[in-house]
Amino acid sequence: MKTVILLIVTSILWAGNFVAGKDLVGHASALTLTELRWLLSAVCLVPVIRLTERKFWPQKSTWLPLVGMSATGVVLFNVFTYQALEHTSADQVGLLSALNPLAIALASLFFLRERLRGLQWIGMFISLAGVVVVITSGRLMKLLQLQVNQGDLWMLLAVAIWGIYAVFSRQAMRDVSPYLATFWSAAIGAVVCLPFTASGLYHLPAYPAFWYAAGYTAVLGTVVAMVFWNLGVLRMGGTVAGMFLNLNPIFTVLIAFFTLDETVGWAEWLGTALVIGGMLLFAVRKPLRRHRVQAKLADSLSCQED
Repeated sequence: MKTVILLIVTSILWAGNFVAGKDLVGHASALTLTELRWLLSAVCLVPVIRLTERKFWPQKSTWLPLVGMSATGVVLFNVFTYQALEHTSADQVGLLSALNPLAIALASLFFLRERLRGLQWIGMFISLAGVVVVITSGRLMKLLQLQVNQGDLWMLLAVAIWGIYAVFSRQAMRDVSPYLATFWSAAIGAVVCLPFTASGLYHLPAYPAFWYAAGYTAVLGTVVAMVFWNLGVLRMGGTVAGMFLNLNPIFTVLIAFFTLDETVGWAEWLGTALVIGGMLLFAVRKPLRRHRVQAKLADSLSCQED
């Protein structure tokens, strides 16, 4: 239950991160914004690691998956997402981001040989249908009006990269904690990008609103959210944790309702119900099977006693 709460909080923070990131776009390049976000995150994580970890340096065998985490989840995913926000609408980015759970499932199947059962696939697509209902406000014909552009292609690349990141993160956390995995992936990405972004960092705007948004993306949207996400992947696996990403558009709508006075209608509530229903269907498959096995064992034991 604690892990479920952590993943729900992660979705809330990432929904806010999407709103804050939209404010940052246009003030610096995608690579500079990525560098700023992860540089601040790495600095914030240093005192946390000093208090919680006994070993600061990971084992040699862990460096490869950590570099993979950094290359995919730190550098490429963020650069591609910021590029997408520059070239396409928020609706289309939100709709395409709903493919993240499917990308994680396919990457886990291909690289880790993790297979989904029939009901889990059904639950995943029910949740995806709920996201579509929310994004289109119940007017599904809007999907026919969506035009593929450069931003959509960037977001599709970001979705594919996130699936690979989930595989690397699970491999890395076999040997290091989520705190160290998050820190080292952030630090590696920040160091690699720094030679290409030093000039852009020097010319960042000085007004408070920009730094409020940057601070949110670094502390809450990255440090807290990524640690919670990595904990979820460690405890539940990337495919199951990925199902919670379907909550991101739901929370984005709710944040807009409370902060921007936008309305929430029947489509949003229906879509939320579909997302939650699909997640429950996806999650309860294994417990149901376990209960059936236990019931069969109990019946066989009672028959033997008779």
